[in-house]
Amino acid sequence: MVNRPMKRFSEGERGQILPLVALGIVALLGMLALVVDVGYWRYQERLEQSAADSAAVAGAIRLNYPTTASTQSPAQAAQTAATQNGFQNGGNGGNVVVTVTSPYAGTPPYPSATAYPANTAVQVVVTQTTETQFFSGIFGTSNFGSNSARAVAVGGVADTSTCLTQIGTSGSLTSDGKPITTNCGIIAMGAIKATQGYSGTTSLGYWGPSNPSGPGDVSGISGPVSPLAAPATDPCSLIAGCAYLQTNIAPNVGAANWQATNSVSAPLGGYAVIDNCCAGGTVALGPGLYYFYGGISGTLRGTGVTVVNVNGSMTASGLGSVSSGQNYLSAPTSGSTAGVAFYQPLINTSPITLSGGGNGTNSWDGLFYAPGATLTVNGTGVTVANLVIGGITENGHYITVDALGGGPSVNQQAFPTHVVLSE
Repeated sequence: MVNRPMKRFSEGERGQILPLVALGIVALLGMLALVVDVGYWRYQERLEQSAADSAAVAGAIRLNYPTTASTQSPAQAAQTAATQNGFQNGGNGGNVVVTVTSPYAGTPPYPSATAYPANTAVQVVVTQTTETQFFSGIFGTSNFGSNSARAVAVGGVADTSTCLTQIGTSGSLTSDGKPITTNCGIIAMGAIKATQGYSGTTSLGYWGPSNPSGPGDVSGISGPVSPLAAPATDPCSLIAGCAYLQTNIAPNVGAANWQATNSVSAPLGGYAVIDNCCAGGTVALGPGLYYFYGGISGTLRGTGVTVVNVNGSMTASGLGSVSSGQNYLSAPTSGSTAGVAFYQPLINTSPITLSGGGNGTNSWDGLFYAPGATLTVNGTGVTVANLVIGGITENGHYITVDALGGGPSVNQQAFPTHVVLSE
């Protein structure tokens, strides 16, 4: 009997598993491609979010700290930061869009939240469309649509509108008789002594190292009182008319003899130079710019006038007031010195004495700028629209700083502010 080998029934099925392996490899590669591309997509999302965060913070810093270190607006600062992080508005063939809202007036997504304080928040939205993938296109998917990232940054405290700034740690705000009255905020670098407090003041910022015992008597202030995060800066550069005078030095001319007259006018579009002005007299100034040498005394009046006290002291009285119907010194409303009624350069530390006359208050409608001088107030009091001074001595008389009187109100940071990401 012959033994024959048994026939293997599996020989005819050899290789049938290969199609299954091939399909499995394709599926595995597809899953791997999806994982890689989704990971890349998520990586791009993180980049966009980082760019949006950085841009919002940069814009909010510029919004909440309006210094002169940069000429960029908050929106420009945000766009610059986004570009530095690889997302330039209009870049990548127009597929990148960076939208900046400054200031942003929305409401934080928190329970019972109120809208952000005015002029404190910046929103940035970074969008990039048609992001090509590495592998998924092989399987019929070329992109995952548009990526978008949003961020909102906000300053911890709103800008404070200030109209009285005392510069220099050696100066002080001293009011022994009447309160210092404003309708805006005060920044004080030196000591503060106000026995009658303040009236109408919305906020007070003081430089702690110069006021180790605190800001003194702050009765009457309805707004916050807080130490400054850093020494206050001169706001002149934030006011166009003041910045113009700061960069355009007084004319180097010989002393012009003062003519005993009750009226003087500057040339149209030019300026007048006056020496040793007005002792014992009353002088009406025509509209224009006036450079005074050798000091100022007597009485000045005029509308549309900028007075520059170059190198002497100033003693003036009886300038009149709006309520009395008399002329008063008001700043130009247009031109290179618009908004500036009085300018005494920092280098001129000569004292200033203003005395209200019998018919009303000594009034200056516009910026009164004398950062190196001490202002002494006598008589019935003094009213200015915006005051930048080295120090104040109020001898029992009113001093009123009224930002509504036509002078420029300057937004300065009166309190420590931290810029944070809110959304």
